[in-house]
Amino acid sequence: MKFDRPSKTGNRAKGTVAENQAAEFLIDQGITIITRNFSSRRGEIDLIGLDGNQLIFFEVKQRSGNSSNPADATGRVKLIRIRKAIEDYLKATDQIGRDFRLEMVAITDLGISRLPIEANIIAPNAEREDFDESDIYEAN
Repeated sequence: MKFDRPSKTGNRAKGTVAENQAAEFLIDQGITIITRNFSSRRGEIDLIGLDGNQLIFFEVKQRSGNSSNPADATGRVKLIRIRKAIEDYLKATDQIGRDFRLEMVAITDLGISRLPIEANIIAPNAEREDFDESDIYEAN
């Protein structure tokens, strides 16, 4: 038996809608969105914002119906990629050593919420010798 997989284009469109919804939610909470969809060869960050002077990296997850909790959808490998993307962002923007936090914006049929992601999971070390600014691009 063969099952149809959702198209990447369809998933990307859903992701864009979720990221826009998350950005509006965060702006309503006083967050200034400074970057969307930051990418490097090593990872990707959905939204980057400021809460006053505090830098915040946001992972956006959406689930509908009876599917799993959005927080359960971010596994160890994804967190490693996010950590590497944070390292690359901090290095590319000359902000190594800057305090930051990582949060998830979880979107479900019941609403939208912010969830912290433990700092010890993602503490970056951006002082890498293999860093190359050509690894960085921002998707618009």
